[in-house]
Amino acid sequence: MPKLAKSLSESDLTTVLGVISAKKLKGSTIAARDYVMVRGSYLLGCRVSELCRLCWQDIERLEEGGNIRLLGKRNKPRTIRVSSATLELFESLGRGEPGDWLFPSNKRNGPLTRQAVAARMAMWGREANVRLYPHRCRHTHATHVIRRGVDVFTLQSTLGHSSSATTGHYVAANPEDSSSLWLG
Repeated sequence: MPKLAKSLSESDLTTVLGVISAKKLKGSTIAARDYVMVRGSYLLGCRVSELCRLCWQDIERLEEGGNIRLLGKRNKPRTIRVSSATLELFESLGRGEPGDWLFPSNKRNGPLTRQAVAARMAMWGREANVRLYPHRCRHTHATHVIRRGVDVFTLQSTLGHSSSATTGHYVAANPEDSSSLWLG
């Protein structure tokens, strides 16, 4: 039996982001960073390693929105087109030098580790009473965009999958929908 994708509901995602926002509004710079980390991870549908490796030179502003370059599995690069709102979310961190990490570690010279990102997400998830981890943001991205009508090939490209079969494992089926309903 295939493993089902474990996506967050829209309301659970909103709850988590609301908990982080509340701390951010009280002046927490760590919460401000974590908000970008969680929401950005969801919006990009990226792997945690790709998120950790983001540098400012990877974010390109265009006339309409922008491009974010990710370094995927086996160092395979891909570019994701993003909206102006997504670009502004990342730039809310305060754009650094081109080679600066978006999510630098305050404990060592380099970016936050995958484990550090997972620990931060788990902490916010506990505060919101939701199980949150980086790969769940990726599954949530996939499930939410498919439900909004994105085709599987666009999703496959965004997620950086070489096979649409892999992409299929990321998407939780909507039990209230079927392809038959789309035909009449």
